[in-house]
Amino acid sequence: MTGKMILARFFTLPPIKKSRIDDALKFELRKQVPFEPDEIVWDYQLFDDDATVNKGIKIGLFATKKENIYNLLPSLAPIRVNLGAIQITPIAIYNLVHLSSDSNEDAIVINVEQGNTDFIVVGRSSYWNRSIPISEVNMTLIREIQRSMGYYVSVSKGTKPEVLYLMGDVFEDDNKVKFVDENL
Repeated sequence: MTGKMILARFFTLPPIKKSRIDDALKFELRKQVPFEPDEIVWDYQLFDDDATVNKGIKIGLFATKKENIYNLLPSLAPIRVNLGAIQITPIAIYNLVHLSSDSNEDAIVINVEQGNTDFIVVGRSSYWNRSIPISEVNMTLIREIQRSMGYYVSVSKGTKPEVLYLMGDVFEDDNKVKFVDENL
């Protein structure tokens, strides 16, 4: 499921008992998601950060309309497995990079798919994503990536990712990789 099908909201809950997180999230869900609760499927991710332990709990709240899930299920039927979860592409990439890296450095992942590009920041205690409605590697995409990088650096207080991963079939073409390298 692509990132453009998901509504993602990030916020910090005040310090509360873990048993109260679900109630706080239901309140935030009504406040942050512009759909009726019975129209959506939602979940959340806790982001551990030693610097915010006493300041609150960093949360990523993710929601999609049930119709998006229902439209996706027929394409999964040929797999014939018991489906326990569906993960959106940006979160799957975050988990892959986050769990397979020993580095404490933030990394940027540019994932070009059919119809859009996901700009994903993977950090030890952070996740940030922007879905860009461009699927061609060209100067317009490069400018949007630069704009996204600039915004992330400005709001992340001193973090400057230096690792870049390129994902997607389009990067099987060495000329596309070279184009990004020369222009980014």
